[in-house]
Amino acid sequence: MWDRGPRRSTVRHFSSVVVFGSHSMGLQFQIFNVISGLDAALHGTDRMRGWGGYGMPDNTLLTATSYDASARRYTYLVNPAFGSVRSSSASQNPFGMRVNLRVALSRDRVQQQLVIDGMRRTHPSTTALIDRYVAQYPNVGFEILRSADSVGMSKTQRDSVTAIGRAFDETLRTIWRPVAEQIHNGLSVADAARVIAAARTPAAINYEAYAKMTRAVLTDNQFARLPADAKWFLASGALLSMGLAP
Repeated sequence: MWDRGPRRSTVRHFSSVVVFGSHSMGLQFQIFNVISGLDAALHGTDRMRGWGGYGMPDNTLLTATSYDASARRYTYLVNPAFGSVRSSSASQNPFGMRVNLRVALSRDRVQQQLVIDGMRRTHPSTTALIDRYVAQYPNVGFEILRSADSVGMSKTQRDSVTAIGRAFDETLRTIWRPVAEQIHNGLSVADAARVIAAARTPAAINYEAYAKMTRAVLTDNQFARLPADAKWFLASGALLSMGLAP
């Protein structure tokens, strides 16, 4: 008998980046829950075995079918499937594909902001610049906490994810502080762009590391119940899609 217990939702990424001149184009192809798609292909959407989904036991034992008024009692039908596991993969964790095409025809948005600052003759403080650069990266821990109730996270899990989110924010600020200080003290747009580009490598490494730490806190069942955007933040190609890959 095939084990229809919990299965981890899988996401496969195929990415490519092409640089031409000062512009770039990125193509990313994502496949969600390949196992569930294979289940549908082999058995049909109406007879799926639950591959790639998380199990939901049938907790209905008896179903009332009639009532005898003279005897004041109900007649029940016993559910032969009581306790069996039904998969919710078809509705909650389906197979899917997504293609992302990103074409950068202008300056990087961070460089654009530096140009705008110069045109407006504004001189942001070091703190304001740090906030600007840190805000580019979604805090995965804090984003997952938005779905804590819907996925059934325990208090221990919430505390762990909160700690991860705070550590990620502090780490990013440590990375971007020297960049902000140099720009605040006066750099050309070209020099600032080089400094920013260099900082994106450690920022990306830490993003991936903290995303893995956050994912490790969740059970497979909880991960499967996350909204699609929350899963996307945990995907390995997320930064590429956001234009933040080094």
